[in-house]
Amino acid sequence: MTNVEESRRRALALASRAPSAHNTQPWRVRASGNRLLVHADEGRWLRHTDPLRRDLGLALGGFCEALRIALHAEGAGVELRRTEGTFAELIVEGSAAPAPAEASLLRQRQTSRLLYAATPPPGPALAQLEAAARAGGLRLHLAAGTERASLDEWFFAAARESWLDDRAVGELRAWTRLDPTGRFSADDGLSARCLELGAAETLGMGALMAPPLRAALHRSFLAPLAAEQAARAELRLVAGAPVLAIVVAEAHSDPLARGAGLLRLWLEAAGLHLAMQPLSVLLDRRGWEVARHLGVDTRQLVAALRIGYSAPPPLSRRRPVTAWFTT
Repeated sequence: MTNVEESRRRALALASRAPSAHNTQPWRVRASGNRLLVHADEGRWLRHTDPLRRDLGLALGGFCEALRIALHAEGAGVELRRTEGTFAELIVEGSAAPAPAEASLLRQRQTSRLLYAATPPPGPALAQLEAAARAGGLRLHLAAGTERASLDEWFFAAARESWLDDRAVGELRAWTRLDPTGRFSADDGLSARCLELGAAETLGMGALMAPPLRAALHRSFLAPLAAEQAARAELRLVAGAPVLAIVVAEAHSDPLARGAGLLRLWLEAAGLHLAMQPLSVLLDRRGWEVARHLGVDTRQLVAALRIGYSAPPPLSRRRPVTAWFTT
């Protein structure tokens, strides 16, 4: 393998630290000379819970931006553009001043599903996040007061509805790796470690997602009660976070730009030692209420985020480059 190939493989491996819903890592990359063509892996698209491909577009846009950052860290010049027939195209030519700080933040970036400290981030830190969002063509709306209470209520309703939806639970089951020790953890999906589940919680979640138990719950009319309990457990994490934010885009912005802007916001948070977790279910099932409240079109909603300080979360695993990169 040549030095150029080794450098490209390192960049691709680092870029795979980009976020994706359920840690599906839905990207495929094909090399053609000095071009890297990024495609969606349709088999990793969450067809039921992400029917409008919002999360898929954000994941691919974030991956392209992460790849640009990673190539810059290798000293390569990169031009990123949309190309018909692909999601995006990166043209790698010339040289660029390495940016190791950005690459370091990308290595650190991780979704924290832990409990967040009640202490809110200081005002200057939140102002930096808002500025980072604006630089990426986005607006970070920080909820407060009665508005926050409404968002918590909508989140609970959305989570309860999702737990009642067998197709949504089926997708979650397909991407959940319930291995408490991490010994058999896959290189994608949501591991028990990353979900911060103990042995008893792991067994309980596995049972709740199992088709036989779900069928029994529906027959006995206990499904709504089970869904409510699961939603309340999720709400405790959301309501306990000091900051709940909605990320909004311009009406006609491109998914590539939205994903890149969201990743940039995440890297800014990592640099401020702040944790973040996307709350996709809120926008998937109550996006119309959120959009109406903010006075925007539902298509402008990018992400709902809980933000705060948490202990360092477990690092989720990533598929090897050979699994999704072709020449």
